[in-house]
Amino acid sequence: MPVGDGVEAPGGIRKKSAFSCDGCRRRKVKCDGGRPVCARCAARQEECVYKLSPSISYTQKLENRVQALEQALQKAGVDAGRPLSDPGSQEDSITPFQGLEKGEDGRISFHGSTSLTKLTTSTSAAERAQNSLLDGLGDQDKNQLISNALAERAFEEISSLPELMQALLDSHWCWVQPLFNFIYRPVFTRDLHTNGPYCPYILINAVLAHSVRWAKADSHIAMLLEPYDNGAYFSQQVKDNLMGEIQKGPAQIPMVQTLLILSAQESGKGNLTQSWLYSGMAFRLLEDLGVIVDGRKFTGAVNFSAEELEIRNRLFWSCYLWDKLLSLYLGRLPVIQETKMSPPRNIMDDTGELDIWRPQGIPPHLAAVYPPMQAHTTSCFVHICSLAEILDVVLVTMYNPVEQSSHAEVLACAASQGRKLTDWYDDLPRHLKIRVSEMPQHCPPSHIVTLNCLYHSIRILLHRPILTSFNRNVDMVGAEKATHLRQCLESATAVLSIYDLFVRSFGDGHVVLSQAYTIYTAASIFLLQVQATKDLHSSAMDHLKFCIDALERIKHSSPVIRSPLALIYKQLETLDPTFASLQRKTIAQMPVQSAFHETQAGANCPYVSYASSWLDSHDLHFGDMDLSNVPLDPEIFSSLPNLEPVSANVNADIWNQGV
Repeated sequence: MPVGDGVEAPGGIRKKSAFSCDGCRRRKVKCDGGRPVCARCAARQEECVYKLSPSISYTQKLENRVQALEQALQKAGVDAGRPLSDPGSQEDSITPFQGLEKGEDGRISFHGSTSLTKLTTSTSAAERAQNSLLDGLGDQDKNQLISNALAERAFEEISSLPELMQALLDSHWCWVQPLFNFIYRPVFTRDLHTNGPYCPYILINAVLAHSVRWAKADSHIAMLLEPYDNGAYFSQQVKDNLMGEIQKGPAQIPMVQTLLILSAQESGKGNLTQSWLYSGMAFRLLEDLGVIVDGRKFTGAVNFSAEELEIRNRLFWSCYLWDKLLSLYLGRLPVIQETKMSPPRNIMDDTGELDIWRPQGIPPHLAAVYPPMQAHTTSCFVHICSLAEILDVVLVTMYNPVEQSSHAEVLACAASQGRKLTDWYDDLPRHLKIRVSEMPQHCPPSHIVTLNCLYHSIRILLHRPILTSFNRNVDMVGAEKATHLRQCLESATAVLSIYDLFVRSFGDGHVVLSQAYTIYTAASIFLLQVQATKDLHSSAMDHLKFCIDALERIKHSSPVIRSPLALIYKQLETLDPTFASLQRKTIAQMPVQSAFHETQAGANCPYVSYASSWLDSHDLHFGDMDLSNVPLDPEIFSSLPNLEPVSANVNADIWNQGV
């Protein structure tokens, strides 16, 4: 009899499953047997090959099983011949939905049955059929989207936009769009030239304003920005026209995108209240427009084109991701939740996967040695959204500011989400992984760096509470504590190693807030080590110094980092006021260098980021990430439960005190 995955044949010899593809068998992971491509190979974007064929007896057994299930469904009054829904969509449990409406002006809105716009009436059989679930979009729709996207990219290459606008747009597509996917690029660039509805004046200015930070690293672009108040003009235009646009009438999808970009821009500046308000407006409008509903599943008053579905699906998951990250920064509960009605986490137009990524606005001598790389923006966005789902559970369970979870709930969350996090990383395609033990010569694109750093930060946040005062009453054996500590140390060290690769390639000025947060999270682990051992000359202290130096440099482009830096200094002062004061003085005397710094030598400028040169001068190497056999000081385990880590968010109370 054939043996499936995870079953041993007589004699203890594991037989190969006929329903596992060759790639999954080679990796020794469970295969769902999907044809022509299984889920794991699809996620990795690898060729899926089935080399074994099922036996006749096993095929007959499956046919008998299907027949028995069909008979059971018929007895229950269910049509066994109805096409199955997409995996994970749970369409069977969703009743016909009539909450999406299309007004006379063409605007789509979302209202439940208690709304003033609803009147409860009987529903005819024809209306019920009209509101039946859709089967989804076909290959023709997908191919049309891809064809349109490729055409728009070709038009971009020959467009005649003003030099300044083109440079600012290039910076947005390079540093912002691949990670957050706020805008569907083909539609935006098409409507930019045709004055279409998806590229209004206010959204253009929002994109330009957010891109100034990166583009002005080029001295020529900085000169072009001078007539526009060094770029502040674009931001002011958005804010001056924002309320006027809202007052005009019901807002559309571009307004959501504008608000998201404003929120991201203000968070980097340290204007956290403004960032929170802009994001809240965006999320409210997202629901008002019904983007929270999967437009594939419902017909009736609203029929979406493939392009509209692509825009709405991307926008929902962009908001979902930004909601989790902003909640992480501020230490607040997430707002947007995935439900049975939510749009699917998939991208039909995957042309972004093949884009060539080139860093914009970095010094010429760094740009000259950086080879063009495949962007992989589609797979990166899909995987970072699935990572955000794990982060959502961690924030709600382990870092809930409203209701503290019990010790048992924290331990259960660490165990369950730890397994999910491990599975997530195991399933991550090779082209998205940055392994510290196999560091590449050239840094991958910025969004891939952020993806890996966020993974390590979530891993730290997942295990850190088990070691500190939150669980001081939990009786754990030394081996269990060592496991949690090693995972924190591995990820904290990995963040520093990846960050060092990033700044060597692009400089400090292009570090986004998401990456800066991961440095802060890593610093919390090294600080706990120093506090536990009270050793100011240990390797942990060296790593902490590296974090401090890196954050000091990042704060020039992301002022919000001043708050977490102040928290770290405050903790160091409790250990040794003299040492902390000396550290502050040393940092204050550092020359202000960044990715914006260039000399008259131009391409011959021997620029290296301060963090990297500091690393070299101190002979600090991160080494092998395998800490499974590294001995840990027992004193750490007895001291850690009496310590409280620095805040998990960058909006600590000290920020409100003006530090």
